[in-house]
Amino acid sequence: STYSALAPLPSGRVRIAFYDRSKATQNPDYEVGMRYWANGVADDLQMDFTDFVMQGKMSEFSLSEPHC
Repeated sequence: STYSALAPLPSGRVRIAFYDRSKATQNPDYEVGMRYWANGVADDLQMDFTDFVMQGKMSEFSLSEPHC
């Protein structure tokens, strides 16, 4: 399965908001949410631009052989 290499690792959800410092508003220009795994891989990406939302889903994941 896509997540078999990630399943044993801890993960957490992250949500980041981006603001335009030149605007006097409390609303972010856009927000990004995702799940981060302990090895730095991110999946379940959502980018919210207020007018529209983009979703990203991991379709394939595999580990490469170590090079050292």
